[in-house]
Amino acid sequence: MNKIIITSALALALNLIACSEQKTAEQLMASANAFSQQGKYATAIIDYKNAVRLAPKDADARLGLGKAYLNQGNYISAEKELDRAVQLGASFSQTAALLAQVKTRVDKFSDVEQLVKASEDLNDNDYIVILTFAGMSALAEGEVTKAQDYFAQAAAINQNEAFSQLASVYLLYSERKFAEGLEQINTLLATHADFSEASLLQGYLSFAIKDFEQASQAFSLYLNYHPQDNNIRFILADSLIKAEKFEQANVITDSLLKAFKDSALALQFKAQLEYQKKNYIGARNYANKVIYHKKDAAIARLILGVSSYQLGDIEQAYINLIAIDKYLINTHPVKKLLSVIKFKLGYYSETAESFSELEELTTDDVNLLAATTSNLISIGELDTALALIEKSKQLPRSKSSALTEANVIQQGLQLVDNQLALAIGYLKKDQDIQAQQIAEELKLANESKYLGLLLQGIIYVKHKEDAKAEESFAQVLLLKPENVASLFNLALLKQKNNQTQAALVLYKRVLANAPEHHGALKNLISLANDEKISKDVIVLLSSHEYRDSLKLTIALAQSFRINKQITEAITVLEQISTEVKLTSSYYMVLGDSYLQQQNAKKSSLAFAQGLAIEPENILLNVRYIGTLSSLRQYSQALVQARKAYGYHKEVDRVAVLLTYLEAKNNNLAAAKAILEKLKNKQVTHHLLDMVAGEIALYEKKYSAAVDAFAAAYEIKANQINLIALTRALKFSGQASEAERLLETFIERNPSNEQVRLFLASLYSTQDRDKKIVQYLSLSKSSPKNALIFNNLAWNQYKIGQVKTALKNIEKAKQLQGDNLAIQESYGVILVANSELTKAISVLEDALAKGSISTEVKASLAEAKALVQLRQDEK
Repeated sequence: MNKIIITSALALALNLIACSEQKTAEQLMASANAFSQQGKYATAIIDYKNAVRLAPKDADARLGLGKAYLNQGNYISAEKELDRAVQLGASFSQTAALLAQVKTRVDKFSDVEQLVKASEDLNDNDYIVILTFAGMSALAEGEVTKAQDYFAQAAAINQNEAFSQLASVYLLYSERKFAEGLEQINTLLATHADFSEASLLQGYLSFAIKDFEQASQAFSLYLNYHPQDNNIRFILADSLIKAEKFEQANVITDSLLKAFKDSALALQFKAQLEYQKKNYIGARNYANKVIYHKKDAAIARLILGVSSYQLGDIEQAYINLIAIDKYLINTHPVKKLLSVIKFKLGYYSETAESFSELEELTTDDVNLLAATTSNLISIGELDTALALIEKSKQLPRSKSSALTEANVIQQGLQLVDNQLALAIGYLKKDQDIQAQQIAEELKLANESKYLGLLLQGIIYVKHKEDAKAEESFAQVLLLKPENVASLFNLALLKQKNNQTQAALVLYKRVLANAPEHHGALKNLISLANDEKISKDVIVLLSSHEYRDSLKLTIALAQSFRINKQITEAITVLEQISTEVKLTSSYYMVLGDSYLQQQNAKKSSLAFAQGLAIEPENILLNVRYIGTLSSLRQYSQALVQARKAYGYHKEVDRVAVLLTYLEAKNNNLAAAKAILEKLKNKQVTHHLLDMVAGEIALYEKKYSAAVDAFAAAYEIKANQINLIALTRALKFSGQASEAERLLETFIERNPSNEQVRLFLASLYSTQDRDKKIVQYLSLSKSSPKNALIFNNLAWNQYKIGQVKTALKNIEKAKQLQGDNLAIQESYGVILVANSELTKAISVLEDALAKGSISTEVKASLAEAKALVQLRQDEK
């Protein structure tokens, strides 16, 4: 009992103490303001949030909280609180400059512009701040002229103000006068050391002149003031890597990955750092993660490719480096590395082609990759430091370039590889003597003898001395039985000389050592066209674990398709491992396979999946639009055609499809406008003639329509063009000519039901015998088509063949008894066959179901009259 009393008393005392210490909203605000003035924003935020909890509609509390978030660099939260403060009554003068800063940081350029327009009556200092941030916002948006105008206005108002001076430097920055700008920003910082915006601009300027060490120091200083500005943390990591401050860069990068584990840029930085440590497996793993999230990540592909090379995985090196080849300048070391890789894989023709664009190679290229890490990768030059970062989706900013310079490669190639690169260059320039000298030098050393023989073989191939080339490659295989380049080149020579079985054996050996060898797979598909060997190719490809390899899967599927084994091709494609990342090429092959099965619906779905991966792929676009059109989904086809045209305005094939689909969707004015452009370019296509015909029909220019459709039919004599032509002939009063064309087509294509049906409908009511001939044929080829039997019966009834008509209308009724048109025909034909009681029941039921046919009403009246007459006669 005493324990309970003591405990209760203690609790009461604690509650009294707690109540006496609980702060009011005003006290919390005062405390928070004091912490903010001391720069203790994290502590201030706690008090501001508690104040907001107690007084949720207090504008000052929201304003203070927004300022604290802004100073921390938490711009998303800052924007939310400042916007709420405005809603609760905070004045424009209190919030305008703060909102300009936060809206700039979250890339809301139009909001910043509106603030500028509304701020002309503010005091000069606030107006300068707003103009300066408007300039930054416009610069980030790529509106350089507008940015310069804002900076110039801000700079002109009061040169004694820090923000006016900052605007002056930004103006220099926008004009790319980096050195002059750096000099002025250093002067500003000398008098305003705690001006964080000046430190940030100092970082940008230093980065622009490639003083990455100074840039990293400036960005670090800025982050001391705004520790949660994640955008600048990314730029800092990049600067530290370029400054070769790898340990510091690693710390920042790890913190970024902790916050944004799927950030492609943070993963790329980690890949770069692992490569620098010569941890090629780690570098490759991180680069793979980048590519998983962003297929076209060029730097990650470079790291992945060169890491694979360092690990001896030549095929993977080739796959990834060839994907970024177009981004590399001709003097780039990796461009030369790629040529050596191609040579080692046996892709001599591709190697030679790539070297045709290289600038002259010299003996100074001894260490192709022994370049400093800060200037090795230069895939494009970026205008501003603001555009350097490709941000994670979780980050508040979004506008940036996808490419950045990176510190990736330190390892150099061996001298042997450089000699190969030189030799390839010599061969391309027809300096074969120099190439031969290198081959001889390589043959002298045991460790490089096989490469010398390989090079010798390539020289013989160039001179069309195939027998000597084969001998050289065979000698290489005596030294290195698994040498892929020699096996592949030997296979090429065998295939060239129609020794297909020998070629197949060699390709098998290539795949045993390099299962995804692009050249071997490509040539095996080519061999599959030979009926004598196609099954052997399929057996060879099937013997590999193709389900885990996209390339092997596609090669096997293509071989099945060539061999007309479409079901097997589709099965192979559909059984691919779920671990394999599928590409647009995969979906194109799958879609083509479905098309061969005449399954347009599945085909269109496959093409759509491919376009989700690569929206601008012209082949996928054309295929998808075509399949949608074949499914008569013309509105959806038009949507896709417009997208494709947006990507490929200069591609006539796409413009033709768009013209056709605009017309199919009755947008004749739009179709006519594009048609005129194509005519001016002298583009010809049967679809254009079809469109011209449709426009002429719409404008009732029947003669012109006939000419246009006739031109289309002459180019492509298919049923669509034929039906369009004969329709135009009928409108122009040439029905007999239309009938003649259709009859001729039917004679050549007796199984074409659509044209036969159109011909039957084209015959006039005076030619019911001809209609009956066509419907009889259709009833045999489509015995379950109720409407064909209905039309056949009706025409037989009309020429007096009422008994036969009754048999055929009864077949129609059995197939589709609930069809009103069939019921109407049935009732009328029953009357003609004097089955009056049944006829009256059927016809009355038809009228009850909504029939408005005058013939039904007349037949019903006739039947009732006849029944009455018979009763009267009795």
